[in-house]
Amino acid sequence: MSKKKEIESEELESYWLPKFEQSALEDDDAARNIGRTFGHEERRVVFEELLGTYLPNSAASVLDVGCGTGTYFDLYEQKRLAIEGVDYSESQIKVARGRYPDASLHACLLEDTPDSIQADLVVSIGVTQVVSDLDRLLDHAARRLSKEGIAVISCLNRGSIWPGGITDPHLRFFKLNEMREYLGKYFEEIECRRFYPLPGPFSILRPMLYRMQLPLMNHGFMFVLKKK
Repeated sequence: MSKKKEIESEELESYWLPKFEQSALEDDDAARNIGRTFGHEERRVVFEELLGTYLPNSAASVLDVGCGTGTYFDLYEQKRLAIEGVDYSESQIKVARGRYPDASLHACLLEDTPDSIQADLVVSIGVTQVVSDLDRLLDHAARRLSKEGIAVISCLNRGSIWPGGITDPHLRFFKLNEMREYLGKYFEEIECRRFYPLPGPFSILRPMLYRMQLPLMNHGFMFVLKKK
């Protein structure tokens, strides 16, 4: 069995959970992310832009899968969405409860939450790279999405020139067509947007990269999806 297959066959949750528990003690959302500040702001910019373009005006609720300490909850509050959050790290959820006491939060895996939870926006950002059973995650996410709602799901780019896979082999990376194959079982794609984690000195390249959506340079993909 190849090294890659060995890694993917492991229970990634058991590897990452202690790291998420520890990172919950950090001072800000970027530091609490397992990738630290690398790409955090860029993902947020792209996510907010996609919500502004595609979130239906009638949307009233959001289910954030892998919500952490409430990284995007302020954006949901701005849009007056009722917030449901799920994360398997109790420490992350504890911090989120302190920050957003009106949110309904669950310290468990998505499949362990009540089937009655449905949302007009289902979000899973920074999760596909740390779960061992991606089909299970996507299946349950699709079940929770309302008929007229949208889902926003991200993944890391295996074809990127950024050497993220070297820093920790327990991160899962995906080629664009590979992730589309996974998603296509459960969703219809509306748009795929590349995001580029540029260090400060290279921020001048942002307008060009986001306009041209250049391959290889991007650290990951963010998909906007609807129910099949």
